[in-house]
Amino acid sequence: MLAAVVITLITEDIVNWGTVLAGLAVGTILGVWAAVRVQMTAMPQMVALLNGFGGAASALVASAELLTYWRTGTPPTGIVSVAIVLGVLIGGLTFTGSLVAFAKLQELISGRPTVFPLQHLLNLVLVLAAAAMGVYTVVWDPTNLDALLVIAALGAMVLGKRQANEDVTDRPAVDEEVEPEAGEPPAELVTAGEEEAS
Repeated sequence: MLAAVVITLITEDIVNWGTVLAGLAVGTILGVWAAVRVQMTAMPQMVALLNGFGGAASALVASAELLTYWRTGTPPTGIVSVAIVLGVLIGGLTFTGSLVAFAKLQELISGRPTVFPLQHLLNLVLVLAAAAMGVYTVVWDPTNLDALLVIAALGAMVLGKRQANEDVTDRPAVDEEVEPEAGEPPAELVTAGEEEAS
C-alpha cells in the first residue's frame, strides 16, 4: 500500500520526493514511539484508534475527490460517484465505531451496552436514510456537498450507536507479564525443574 501511495503521488505530480520522505520520517517516528510506549495489554485500544483513523482518511479522500469535480463544475459519473459515496459512508461508519470501541476498552466510558426502547427501529431508519441519500447523490445530484455530509453523519451514527450497544465488560482479562528479578530463573524453568525432581 505504501508503494502504491508513493507511486501515485509522484506520477501524478501531487507532491515531490521531499514531501514523501518527510511524511515517511514523521510516520516512522510516531510508529516507533507507539511501539515502545504502548503496552501489549493496550493493543486492542491502539488497533481501534488506527482503524478509526483509516476510516477518517477514507472519508477525507472521497470528499477531496468530490471537491475536485465540484470546482471544475463537472459531476462525477458511474463508478466514481458510487465510490465517493461509499468512501464517505464507510469512513464515517468506521471512524465513530472505532472511537466508541476505543473509549470502552480504555474505560473512558462504560463498557456495558447502551439500550433503549425501539433502538432496532432507529437503526433501521438510519440505515435506510443513509442508503436513500446515497442513491439520491449518485443518481440525481453527485456534486451536492451537503448530501455528502449528511451521508457521513448518518454512517457515523449507525456504527457509533452499534458499538455503544456492545458489551466489553466480559472480555477476558490479560495479566501483565511479571519480569523475573536479576539472577532469578524464569518461572517456566522453575516449574519444569520441580516436575523433573518429583
